[in-house]
Amino acid sequence: SAGGVNEAGVFRKPAAWVDYSGPIAPGKIEGTALFDHPANPGHPACFHVRDDGWMGASLTLNAPLTIAPAAPLRLRYGLYVHSGAPDAAAIQARWQAFCALPAAAANGRKG
Repeated sequence: SAGGVNEAGVFRKPAAWVDYSGPIAPGKIEGTALFDHPANPGHPACFHVRDDGWMGASLTLNAPLTIAPAAPLRLRYGLYVHSGAPDAAAIQARWQAFCALPAAAANGRKG
């Protein structure tokens, strides 16, 4: 989402989302975008990416994070799998839709 390309342009740089796309067969491109939710600590996340295709949000790259029983940690990440070459505007729209989704709780309670 920040306009960087490849490992050199994205590694350890903050962004709301990153996308990895490429050919899976002659003439066929597929991709996956990883979304960081604005409610996550440290948003926008710095992403750990490599040119060989893996990526992940680095939650504690810039500072430690203490987790306490009285203040549970809630993290929200999303994946968007798409066909074809990535379209930044379309992925941005999907990220915005992801951000508008209500939170789910593992304990069965909403919110």
